[in-house]
Amino acid sequence: MVARSGLVDPAGAGAEDSRGTRRRTALGPFALVAACVALLSGCSSTHFVREDPSAPIELAPDEGLILLQIDSDLDLERLILTGLVIEEPVPAGRHFWVARMRAGAYSWNSVVVQTKAYAGRYRFQRTVYQRPGELDLTIRPGELNYAGELIVRGIRSGFRYAWISVRIRNHAGSAVRRIEQEYPELLDRVPARNAGTSGDRFLEFYRDERERLRSAATSSDEEASP
Repeated sequence: MVARSGLVDPAGAGAEDSRGTRRRTALGPFALVAACVALLSGCSSTHFVREDPSAPIELAPDEGLILLQIDSDLDLERLILTGLVIEEPVPAGRHFWVARMRAGAYSWNSVVVQTKAYAGRYRFQRTVYQRPGELDLTIRPGELNYAGELIVRGIRSGFRYAWISVRIRNHAGSAVRRIEQEYPELLDRVPARNAGTSGDRFLEFYRDERERLRSAATSSDEEASP
């Protein structure tokens, strides 16, 4: 799943569609209020702790793990969801995060960009996403909750305005490949699921199939024992 850009330019021509192409939008000049640089204010914060996926992770009864991929060509200062400010600088590049956080319902709200030409806070425009709830995710306690890949691109900066493109892509397959290559024990310790609202059950299917194959291998070994 690739969401349309959640941020638009003042002329309404800077958002991207699901194919990554430029398109016009009917949002009009008032969208500038949400798309242009704003001051950071009025956000609450809560528990968010990056974890080493190769080490045992102890979760409180009200905590779950979030798995988040980030691909940005801009330096980000912080990521903001409803009820959560992630005070974690994100240098331009690709990142793979596993973090411990409170279970509950969240929605992507905005990103704060550090790169000078684009510096400031950019709010997500929920109305230009393909599907209602595109920005929503639910963290379940005791599980590995895949939040997708956050893709941030600088579109244009000018004398007065700057705007960016933000997409949320379902890259669960690549996330699983990396976990299996680098942290296979993580999937043994906590069940994985899709935290978004798309209804994609790839991770649940993969988890069940992985367990089935493991059980079959164990049964074969026991039968082969003298």
